[in-house]
Amino acid sequence: MQADLVTKPDLKATEAALRSDLKASETQVRAEITRVGSDLRADIKGVENELRTEIKGVENELRTEIKGVESELRTEIKGVETVLRAEIKGVESELRAEIKRVENELRAEIKGVETVLRAEIKGVANDLKTTETSLKAEIKAQVAEAKADVIKWVVGAVGFQTIIMLGAIVALARLLKP
Repeated sequence: MQADLVTKPDLKATEAALRSDLKASETQVRAEITRVGSDLRADIKGVENELRTEIKGVENELRTEIKGVESELRTEIKGVETVLRAEIKGVESELRAEIKRVENELRAEIKGVETVLRAEIKGVANDLKTTETSLKAEIKAQVAEAKADVIKWVVGAVGFQTIIMLGAIVALARLLKP
């Protein structure tokens, strides 16, 4: 049974062998990591260069497409601008015609109102003339009536004075006659 037992020196030797194998494996792993790291760096550089080249290609394609779209847009904008200018001119012409029509309607309406007002003014003037004529006739009649009254009054007063004078003369004559 003792033969099956492992001794301390055997364990130390196994440990040393394992440590040596571990160091060798570690060295190999480190070398492998370094190699893989270098390969990855090289691959990354290659991919980076490919991506840069591809990005430049896409960028150039986009620039070309943008220039084409820009040119198309400029052409389309000019077309829209031309259409809008034509529409604006049409609307402007329509508005001018509408303004002219409204102006003519207003002028006709003003002339109609002017005619009505002139007729009313003439009617009022004729009424005033008629009123003036009737007032003149009435005033003349009143003046003539007043004149007749004044004449009657004056004649009456003169006649009355004459009668009084004659009465006074007769009374004096009777007094003076013996």
